[in-house]
Amino acid sequence: MNDKKSFIAAIIDSVGKQDLFMDVKTKVLDSGESLVFSETNEILYTVQTRFQLSDVGMAPTGIEYWLRVYAIERLVEAVAKQNGLKYNFDLQHTIVSPIRNKELYKKITSGTLEVSLFKESFEGFLSEEIVPFFKNRNSIDGLGEFILKHDFSNIINLGIGGEYPVNVLKAITIAKWCDNEARYQEYTTGLQSWIDEDRKNPKYAKMCDSYQGSLNDLKKKLENQA
Repeated sequence: MNDKKSFIAAIIDSVGKQDLFMDVKTKVLDSGESLVFSETNEILYTVQTRFQLSDVGMAPTGIEYWLRVYAIERLVEAVAKQNGLKYNFDLQHTIVSPIRNKELYKKITSGTLEVSLFKESFEGFLSEEIVPFFKNRNSIDGLGEFILKHDFSNIINLGIGGEYPVNVLKAITIAKWCDNEARYQEYTTGLQSWIDEDRKNPKYAKMCDSYQGSLNDLKKKLENQA
């Protein structure tokens, strides 16, 4: 029968072979999920794995991979907390990846593979999906190339971390830091429009002062940096 430690060891070994990751560490959450992570140059790379008991023992049944860009998170955290928005730095990601090769993902999370077969398939997934995702988005410019292709209406569907409006505040920050004034104006105007609409809805109106304060404070900080 398989055990969780063997799968985690396989993930750590596979990740550690990649030049992108330095000083690979692991942590088990209270939920039982495992984090395998590496911090390099103000970037945190994380592979998060969910386990479940299966016919072959404890086995991976879900894998997410995400990164945290500390410069973005520190700025948005300060603005969010100052205005009473929910923000847990330890659980925040800047962006999480969508799954593109769903067939391979389904294979490694089927809960039916022995550790050796899982490792072989996971290494393929790592090279094909995880490493390219991290390499393409591990800088402000890289994030901008991905996010700023999208208009405001699609911002909340891109995997940007945080509850609304924290996720939108991150997109606004990226637009400003990438000197994309058109997107910066579009995203700030779009969020302002949503806040104005929320004020009309009793379900959300009580939070609108916090939303507005966060937007105002972020704009002030970003424009003072320019």
